[in-house]
Amino acid sequence: MTRHYRVRTALLLWTALALGITSLLMGYFLYQASTSEFRHSWEARVHNEMTQLSRQLQYNLASGEWRLADKNIAFIATTPYILSAELQLDGTIRLSTRRERIGSKATELPPTPDASEFDGRQPILVPQVVTFTIEGQRHSHDAWLVVEYNIQNERKAMLVNVSLRFAMILLLMLLFAVGLSQLIRQQVLAPLNQLQGFARRWRRDGAGQRVSLDGSQEFCELAATFSELSQHLLKTSEQIRQQHAVDTAFARAFPDSAVLIDESGRIGASIGKPQTLLWLSGNSYPGQLPLWSWISDPLQQEQLKQNWQQALNTDGVVQSELNQSGYVLDSRMSRITSVDGKRHSSGQVLWLLRDITELRRQQQELEYQARYDSLTGLANRSTAMAAIHTLLEQSERDQLGAILFIDLDHFKAINDSLGHAVGDTLLVEASNRLSQLSRECHWLPARLGGDEFVLVSLQVFQQAEAAQAAVQCMAERLLQEMIDPFVTGVHRFYLSASIGASIYNSYDNSAADILREADTAMYFAKTAGRNTWRLYDASMQEETHARLRILNDLHDALLNQQFSLMFQPQIDPDGAIGGLEVLCRWNREGELISPERFIPAAEELNLIAPLGEWVLRNACRQLQHWQQQGLLPASFRRMAVNVSPNQLHDPGFARHVLTILEENRIRPDQLEVEITESVFMDKRAGVIHQLQELIEQGVSIALDDFGTGYSSLGYLRDLPIRKLKIDRAFVAAIQSPPQHQPSGIIDSIIQLGHNLSLTLVAEGVETAEQHAYLQARQCDLYQGYLFSHPLTATEFEHYLR
Repeated sequence: MTRHYRVRTALLLWTALALGITSLLMGYFLYQASTSEFRHSWEARVHNEMTQLSRQLQYNLASGEWRLADKNIAFIATTPYILSAELQLDGTIRLSTRRERIGSKATELPPTPDASEFDGRQPILVPQVVTFTIEGQRHSHDAWLVVEYNIQNERKAMLVNVSLRFAMILLLMLLFAVGLSQLIRQQVLAPLNQLQGFARRWRRDGAGQRVSLDGSQEFCELAATFSELSQHLLKTSEQIRQQHAVDTAFARAFPDSAVLIDESGRIGASIGKPQTLLWLSGNSYPGQLPLWSWISDPLQQEQLKQNWQQALNTDGVVQSELNQSGYVLDSRMSRITSVDGKRHSSGQVLWLLRDITELRRQQQELEYQARYDSLTGLANRSTAMAAIHTLLEQSERDQLGAILFIDLDHFKAINDSLGHAVGDTLLVEASNRLSQLSRECHWLPARLGGDEFVLVSLQVFQQAEAAQAAVQCMAERLLQEMIDPFVTGVHRFYLSASIGASIYNSYDNSAADILREADTAMYFAKTAGRNTWRLYDASMQEETHARLRILNDLHDALLNQQFSLMFQPQIDPDGAIGGLEVLCRWNREGELISPERFIPAAEELNLIAPLGEWVLRNACRQLQHWQQQGLLPASFRRMAVNVSPNQLHDPGFARHVLTILEENRIRPDQLEVEITESVFMDKRAGVIHQLQELIEQGVSIALDDFGTGYSSLGYLRDLPIRKLKIDRAFVAAIQSPPQHQPSGIIDSIIQLGHNLSLTLVAEGVETAEQHAYLQARQCDLYQGYLFSHPLTATEFEHYLR
């Protein structure tokens, strides 16, 4: 296929090519001329300088003025393009700008450079003989002056100058090209564009277009010829258009089958495909029969008659939809008219039929998918919200409604470990149980997404007690329904559910608020241990808002230094301070936030690392201050800092801790890292590696809250833990009189620590009886309100004194 180019493109290409070649040639010759001039000028300059210097030296040496000769050589070396200069006499370097070479043996003299070497690409060694006769002697002496020139910078300056000249030439050529392009655009391209627009209008609107040009005589003659040709074709096309009246009527619709209806309403010849009529009329073409004869429904027969009469009396398309023998048909009728708009003498109507059965099926499927969940067949979120909205509108002011929010417990673990296919099977089975129970109790089940479901009560309640009873009954039946195992293939699962319930009225709630309240109650069921249900009340929302506020304020708390450190001493059996524990407190605008609230929030927001770093850095800075002041007693061993499991999952945690200790000049054996058993529940190998790195440097590791978490002697085996902290829950159980003493758990922990040579710290010691009980069993350290509350740094200093 021949490739066509636009005139504008061809002109631009040839102009660019000509300018490019011209620019390259001019640049080449400019460069050659400049470099040639550069070489000759520098050759002459070097010759002059060397001649002048040799004459000065000849005079100096003849007079025996070696110091003056040395000054002359040193003076010429101050020129930027001269690297060195030296005078060789009798094979020895007598004078040189490089002082270390004076007196050394002279090397072989370089050859005299030719003109090509003065191009500035490399340094040049230029020798010059100096012939002199010392006064009183008959014979003359020859000395050699060797000067090293480096004119690379001058060559670069020359090249810059050449570039500027070349740029100026390019600019002038560009201005010439711009002027030429304007001339071509006005005298050639503009008329051509007008002709091209005329051709496009002709293709778009048909013949009959005219064009007039403002340009050269040649283009004006061409425009007049095209206009005459367009008018001639317009007249010819009008004569042909009359013959396409039937095709024009046919084109007004989208035919699947097309037949002609005569003026008496009988079916005539088929224009399109008659297959649709064959299907509907028992495999026989209903020719010469009334168009409504093959329709069994009397109402649709009457509709067809009306459509036919309407089509005879209008120029538009009469459209309707027919249902026959399981098919859905799109019916369109349009009368056949002549070109001048007058009714055709035959009174014929073009009837177009299209099978839209599959289209209607797809529309119904889309409507179903918009309202129901594709996996479970339950109503989806939008349907559930619409149902709640409808109940709100139809309910009276004092009537109450109810909704349950269900979330399957630990479903994500099954989905992640066994795949979505197994998870989907479980969801289908769970939805079947919900559907069966909902039908019995008149609730609407819906799936919100994932493993979240809602049940909307379809009945309203007159009293709150009745609504609560219905909610309780339904929630307990749902929990009972989940007891039976879920079987899918070779797998057998026992699932539970957390359920949140909300009872609402119609005057102060929206559908979104109702769903949010039930979701909040479900969250509290989760926190209560799962497999239970909770009814929403206002306190839940207040607690949720408080938690959200903590999450939002934590960032500002770190930036605004709202955290502070508290220090609680650890007392040894002699009553002396054996150590201390660093505690973090948050004062939010006068409100003290408990660590039990803000530490989990910091872990959730991934802020525990910067918070932990702040605590460790400031605690080490404070310990360094006390050491410098000499306030710590001789019995003091180490400072304990709590570390979150999230911090230990950072591969660089150990190195970071050691860096902070080094910055504050704290010995590693003065720091104790307190961890809980939960750190070993995930990524155990990485955690052990971090702790092992700290232990190797001397940092002590203490196991906090021992016996209350996922206790395992494997932790004590895998890590050289040096200290066990007995949880305050066991210490609080120590009572008086002795017959109410706790079980042997605390004794067993102490005995275990002694057998493993571990230091034992009892937390929460508040009474003398507890202290005596623990001291009798040789506990090593004691911490609690009996000895001191957590103290600020200033208060702790007073405590030390």
